[in-house]
Amino acid sequence: MFADKVIQTLTECDKNILFYFDADGSKKEELTAIEEAGIKVIEVNQNYFELKYKLEMVL
Repeated sequence: MFADKVIQTLTECDKNILFYFDADGSKKEELTAIEEAGIKVIEVNQNYFELKYKLEMVL
């Protein structure tokens, strides 16, 4: 399962943030499982200004 692998990998690396681009929305349910594991999921879209704002002002 995708979510299990991501959670395991980020936990082993002692990281708690995931930048993810899901153009077709096929992984939406798995992203929820990742967030429930305590990992912050940031969906990246074509608006790079919004991403920069989130990185500098929100996180």
